[in-house]
Amino acid sequence: MKVLFIGNSYTAFHSLPQAVATLAAAAEANISADMAIAGGKDLEWHWDEGEGRAKIAARAPGLVVLQDHSLGALRAREKMFDYARRFDAEIRAHGAETVLFMTWARQFAPETQTRITEAYAAIARELGARLAPVGAAWQKSLAARPHVVLHMEDGSHPTQHGSYLAACVLVATLLGEGFDFRPLPAAVEAQSQALMRLDEEGAAFLQKIAWETVKEARQT
Repeated sequence: MKVLFIGNSYTAFHSLPQAVATLAAAAEANISADMAIAGGKDLEWHWDEGEGRAKIAARAPGLVVLQDHSLGALRAREKMFDYARRFDAEIRAHGAETVLFMTWARQFAPETQTRITEAYAAIARELGARLAPVGAAWQKSLAARPHVVLHMEDGSHPTQHGSYLAACVLVATLLGEGFDFRPLPAAVEAQSQALMRLDEEGAAFLQKIAWETVKEARQT
């Protein structure tokens, strides 16, 4: 399965695309991940810059994961929708499928997650795209275990736990099924850049949250 990730630092932190591929391998699935990443940028910037569109045309990926700016759904909803539509048309034209990466609320504005979730769900329904409800999973995790720290000190970017949860949601969305935590070979663990070095119980909790959230999103 070829997957292209288009986004910013939320996708880049802790090598999230590689973590997705590594987790998928642990679930006996093969994902080949590519990226078009630029810190702080939104879908409009990626559309105008062109690297993402060039990779869609050149690699014919099976799935393209779109991640807008973390405040896009709140401050520029219609622009986010516009460029999601543009990318979706391009993605479909090359025989691929769109996956929307729902971002999470900032640490000190948790109440905004409802609006973020609604915005991503709305554009996913309109496009008939897959929705990776990462932000909703963060909300569920923070409610269940607030001591599991998902935000870095800046209140925005993900800790290793936050990126691991995002990776779990993405794998569950891409593969369409749950998966169990399995100890990974040392060489594979090193490739994941510490994301897989959670204790087994902690990893199992985040995977359970991820799969529950994905199933709930599909039912709405």
